[in-house]
Amino acid sequence: MQAALRLNIEQLEPGLCIIDEGKERSVDSGFIDITARDAQRRTVVIELKTGVAGQRAIAQILSYMGDVLIAEDSVDTRGILVAGDFDDKAIAASRVVPNLTLKKYKVEFSFETAE
Repeated sequence: MQAALRLNIEQLEPGLCIIDEGKERSVDSGFIDITARDAQRRTVVIELKTGVAGQRAIAQILSYMGDVLIAEDSVDTRGILVAGDFDDKAIAASRVVPNLTLKKYKVEFSFETAE
């Protein structure tokens, strides 16, 4: 999923530009899946989860965002958590974090006959 999103980052949000040189960024709390900049030049931490994301995923991305705030001495860091779905606790927790966006992914397959 990470490789596909890296190739099509603008589908997640228009104006996003990947700034992590194609690899996960190491911070004190772990590894950020994708680090990007948005159209307003804010750093965007993007965390990807397969399946349903819960409270632990919220805590994880908030930790990463906190590490980036310290490393870049910036208050403009945002987060986007991408998952197939979110449980009720994750949704409730995200409501009090205005700079965190939850995005659901959907996979569609297309097939053609090989000749």
